[in-house]
Amino acid sequence: MDSDTDDDSDKEALLATATTTATAATNGTNGASSAAEVKGLNPVTVVRRCTDCFWIVPFLLNCAMCGVITWHSDMHANLSALFRLPDFMGHDCGGRFRMDKPYLYFCMEKPSEHIFNEKNKSLDLTHPICVSKCPETFNTSSLCYVGGNTNSSDAWEWVQDYPSQPLAGCICRPHIHFAVNLYKDYDKALTTAPPNLTVLLYIRNWPIYMLSIFVSICFSIAYILMLSKCARILIWISFLVVAVASGLMCIFFSYHFNTGYFKDVVGHRAGDPIDLMRGVGTFIVFVFSVCQMCSLRSSLDSAGRVLELACQCVLSTPSLVLMPLILALQRTWLLCWWLIVIGNYFTSELQNGETRVKHAVYGTTKQWEYVVIFPTINKVYAVMFTFGLLWFNEVITAAATFVMYFTGQVWQLLNNSKKQQVRCRTVRGYCIMIRYHCGTVALAGFLQLFLYPLHITLGFFEDAGTGPVGFILESFCSCVLDFYRNNIGPFKRDALQGVSLHSMSFYESAIHYHKRHNALEDVRVLNTQAKIFQIGGLSLAGLLGYLTVVYRLQLPPYENPDEMEYVHEPFPYCVIGGAFAFWVALPFVKIFDVVSDAVLYAMWTEKLARPPPEDVMETFRNCGWTRTVQKMSRYTGCHCGMNRDGLPIPKGAPPGKTIVNPALQRLA
Repeated sequence: MDSDTDDDSDKEALLATATTTATAATNGTNGASSAAEVKGLNPVTVVRRCTDCFWIVPFLLNCAMCGVITWHSDMHANLSALFRLPDFMGHDCGGRFRMDKPYLYFCMEKPSEHIFNEKNKSLDLTHPICVSKCPETFNTSSLCYVGGNTNSSDAWEWVQDYPSQPLAGCICRPHIHFAVNLYKDYDKALTTAPPNLTVLLYIRNWPIYMLSIFVSICFSIAYILMLSKCARILIWISFLVVAVASGLMCIFFSYHFNTGYFKDVVGHRAGDPIDLMRGVGTFIVFVFSVCQMCSLRSSLDSAGRVLELACQCVLSTPSLVLMPLILALQRTWLLCWWLIVIGNYFTSELQNGETRVKHAVYGTTKQWEYVVIFPTINKVYAVMFTFGLLWFNEVITAAATFVMYFTGQVWQLLNNSKKQQVRCRTVRGYCIMIRYHCGTVALAGFLQLFLYPLHITLGFFEDAGTGPVGFILESFCSCVLDFYRNNIGPFKRDALQGVSLHSMSFYESAIHYHKRHNALEDVRVLNTQAKIFQIGGLSLAGLLGYLTVVYRLQLPPYENPDEMEYVHEPFPYCVIGGAFAFWVALPFVKIFDVVSDAVLYAMWTEKLARPPPEDVMETFRNCGWTRTVQKMSRYTGCHCGMNRDGLPIPKGAPPGKTIVNPALQRLA
């Protein structure tokens, strides 16, 4: 055992010495810059240090500020007022003056109770009242306002009821089977009801949203599984579809411009300039697609292979599969926290939670007038709290990104190692991040909060710099892009790669990654293809969530008018279901993008750490082969200056047998 350990340490020392010398000779730099590449070749065994510790203090102060503001907002909050509706006098149903009457009820107009035909009955939409429970038949009556002084007994009379159902715990809805015309009046009232009623109506059917979320999670995992098998095929299929579609559209518009044969489809005759412009535009897209396929053929294959490896890494790490779901839950929790605090400040200055409206305007064209006093100090607190939560969210995202980078690098660098099997990679990544790089993650989240708008705008133009669109943009705004490229561009999430692999500070890692790795063409192609798959995955997830809600609303109890869960207008619910599916799928489609960057960076670092031997080894030192065999080594990649384990033999080492390439081994 001791001898094996000594041999391994000797091999590592030889590899480090050879790599440092060769890299310095290749890049024309000193040994210090190359040592940074080698020391992090293994993210598990690299000697780590605490980085950017100063930023822990501001982040903790930010968390304390969010806690204090939450406590302050809760002191005088009346958040329950948002779950109640006011009657025509402005009193909340279920509030202080209507404690035993939680439901808002629209009375029938007084003359309607004497009309036998239900189709001629109508509701009094301007004077709703609060009731203890919703009437269920025409055989009961409610005390309704009919006009005059509200304190006078003559202003109130008993009016016939109608069949209704409680809805969202706050309002009575006319039964669509027994009171069709009254239901239409009620539907009209909802169009001008307070905004909180709309939210309550959509919240009540939360089970269908959970179903769309479940479908989105299953689809996201299946999507990653599909990419792990055929990412390269999908890349070429996407390019072929774009090229063929643009070519056919070019032929279509050009032919119609000359002959006018498709006037019934297009809507105008031949010779229209718009058809010429469409033909030219689609031709440009066709030429650009074909040129990209030809010029980036090898890069596209490399990008597809890296994406497949990244998805295999995700699927082989169960805790990494759960990370997007945990990240979505964390973001949802932060969003709910923000809504609660803002709602607390909004309701804290309502006058006893009662007179929050001047006029009850159900069913009219007037707008709701809220009596809300929002002091300036509360606005300042709301802005500060919003900033604090945004920073907190970016720190959570940066921490998850660091762990994804760590997991991907460990999987790539140690995947084929039989002596180093790293278990619980995700948990180990979080432990390393908490122990050594909390300050770096806080700094990365802070910078990302302010620089992200620039990254998605100027960064997009910079990535497109190799194409014709990028050339045009570069010619018009080169100064702006140069400033971004040199001063802002390095400080992206990718800087955490060096933190994970080399234990650098955020600034050192950003400069190192930007100079060494971002110049590779494979990186640009990989990022472009990853964005294409992200857009496609998010679109499909949102569509599946939408269709899931459409299908579920066609089944009981949502399609039965006799049930309280009945949905009359399904389209908004379908849109919300699609939005929830999109929200949950977002971290899933982000994970293979992050892990693919980690895999590519690890492959590049591993390749850089093993350069072709130069003056360190004596090629063919022990070989008596002919020149023919030596020439063959150029094509086989064999060097007799390598031992069995693929490590260089330094000068002065004792002679020994050298076998590397099996083909040359047979020749020997």
